[in-house]
Amino acid sequence: MAIFGAPEPLNNHITMGFNAACRILDLSKGMVMSNKPIQIGIGLHTGRVILGNLGSKTKMEYTAIGDTINTANRLQELTKQFREFPLIMSKDVRNGINPSHAGYKGISNLGLRMIRGKRNTLEIFGFNNSEDYFPSDLGEYYDGLVPTQIISGV
Repeated sequence: MAIFGAPEPLNNHITMGFNAACRILDLSKGMVMSNKPIQIGIGLHTGRVILGNLGSKTKMEYTAIGDTINTANRLQELTKQFREFPLIMSKDVRNGINPSHAGYKGISNLGLRMIRGKRNTLEIFGFNNSEDYFPSDLGEYYDGLVPTQIISGV
């Protein structure tokens, strides 16, 4: 789980989240586990959360909880159903991405879907990173995201 815009607000938290997800997908290309390419599924949603230290004296964890987190998790689960889209986002996320963004053209409307735990349908969008949407100089799009470790040949 990654959170953008907390604890300090960010004006471009949606774009930063989308960029980070795209970078994760890009880094995962070519990774193999048990002689099979690894499959990654990412769900993106935006909204309010409860954020802070949760737990007890014996175990404390800094985390986020709430409907926004649950919805992002449910969107991630849908990547198993829509295998051609390793990233699934809500309409709110898609609307927060500038149409001039290099990856915007890789976003497809997947329609209204029932989401587990929700009463109403949610309009969802999938991103397919099979095209090379980003230039070789990723700085502008990945804005400071640097992997701490790249795993190869696991």
